[in-house]
Amino acid sequence: MICLLAAAPLAMASAESVLLQPNKIEKTFQITGSDIEVGFSVMNSSNHTVQIDSIQTSCGCSVAKWSKEPVLPGRKSEVSLRVKPENSPQTKSIYAAVLLEGDKHSYIFECVLMPAHEMILSTNTLSWNSEDLGSSKKVQLRIRGLMNPDATLSMTNARRFTVSEDISKGSEERVYEFTPKAISSESNIGVAILSVATPGKVLRRAIILKIEN
Repeated sequence: MICLLAAAPLAMASAESVLLQPNKIEKTFQITGSDIEVGFSVMNSSNHTVQIDSIQTSCGCSVAKWSKEPVLPGRKSEVSLRVKPENSPQTKSIYAAVLLEGDKHSYIFECVLMPAHEMILSTNTLSWNSEDLGSSKKVQLRIRGLMNPDATLSMTNARRFTVSEDISKGSEERVYEFTPKAISSESNIGVAILSVATPGKVLRRAIILKIEN
């Protein structure tokens, strides 16, 4: 996601007399429902006072805040941009224009928000007692950081266990339940590979499955 802001000067100012520092920010984020906040400065490099008239963003998912005080020569004014990321695995762009009084020029800030392709596990080890084999005892694995609600989970090398469907009921995390199967001659410890497929990317993590005597 890209965010763009532009500011306008109070007095007549040339395009070169007002600088945005920085004029572009790239930031990664996770789909957690939390807002993302980025900031930049409007630097007055001219020899006269300027005034930010308005800051117009390119989408309704972003809100800009700034001081209403004039910006003196050689001084700067801080701008804060708060963005609510969409539930999407795609990088998107938002633009904002800083407009100054008496200046028709638009000063552009660009904020690029990129989804963090991460898979955060509540644990990387699932364990049971030997008497649990063949029983209905379940152990939960919680997964956060999945970028797409349609992401699918698959397991390999988990022959001694059954895995439930996601039981999170639409929360911000996926919850799966693992149940051991009947006793076999296989080793009491193994490594299963957890794979989550999202558009354009497959995430993999190793899960240790352990039976304790």
